[in-house]
Amino acid sequence: MNKKQIQALIVIIVIYVAVLSGYLNYYQHSNEKQLPGQLIICNGVEGMKLLNFPIGDKQILLPDYYIVDLAYSKDRGKAVIYVQEFSNARAGIYEYNFITKQLELIRDAEEIPDYQPGYLEYLPDKNAFSYIRSNTLYIYDLDTKEETRIIDDIGSQYNWNNDGNSLLYSTVPAGESDYYICKYNIITKQTEELAKGYNPVYSQDNKYIAYKTNDNLLVVKNFSNGEYWNYYDKGYYNYVFSPDGQYLAITRVSNTSLDLLDASIFDVYIWQFMTDKPEKILTLQAGAQSFIWDYIALDE
Repeated sequence: MNKKQIQALIVIIVIYVAVLSGYLNYYQHSNEKQLPGQLIICNGVEGMKLLNFPIGDKQILLPDYYIVDLAYSKDRGKAVIYVQEFSNARAGIYEYNFITKQLELIRDAEEIPDYQPGYLEYLPDKNAFSYIRSNTLYIYDLDTKEETRIIDDIGSQYNWNNDGNSLLYSTVPAGESDYYICKYNIITKQTEELAKGYNPVYSQDNKYIAYKTNDNLLVVKNFSNGEYWNYYDKGYYNYVFSPDGQYLAITRVSNTSLDLLDASIFDVYIWQFMTDKPEKILTLQAGAQSFIWDYIALDE
């Protein structure tokens, strides 16, 4: 190898290292909007990441825990999380108090039958949370320590309304090939079909519902008046409303990640759905298995 070839190889290595290192950390983009609340992201590798707006200021909470799912209750000041066995703690469901920084084991993984629970959600105005296990939705009462079966054949993501008496979920009815979004009332046991699609998410005031159509269209809709906005991007993975209901945070596999045949790098977009197209605000190494957007109280 001659001198010019060696120099060219060094340049290639330097460029590769620079690109790789840039995506192994958070990368701040030009978006300097002062948005409401904070994002909390967990990816199973570095605990929970708390991000303030404009993006740049971040905290790592529970850095030594392998957290793969979480939900937040503003009234409780706590998050319910699922910790996997790779952590410095027993695998299971925990509650984390953001003010006292205390972690309490709620259910040991060995006490939970069948598969690992996922899609944790607090029930509004109730001392309980819910999760999906083996395609069935359960409610776990924190007072009685009892698990109640609610819905069978539920398809992934669901969301409770503000009074905790009904929820949105998706399922494939018998004889159908498409997912349908349904609203189920746990008091009356009545089910109402709302639209074709899946992974429904309420805005915090329940005015809007975000969901995916069966052909990968991301839709935000006001079902009371029929008004809607949509965005097509087959790469998105997860989404959540801002506390004021004006924005949607979206995670999707990074174009760079696709180019490198590596699906572990994710971009986070903010979509002001009534006026703008989604705008990328940061890139994450190791993705975002679960995330929330809310006002997080860290002290009294």
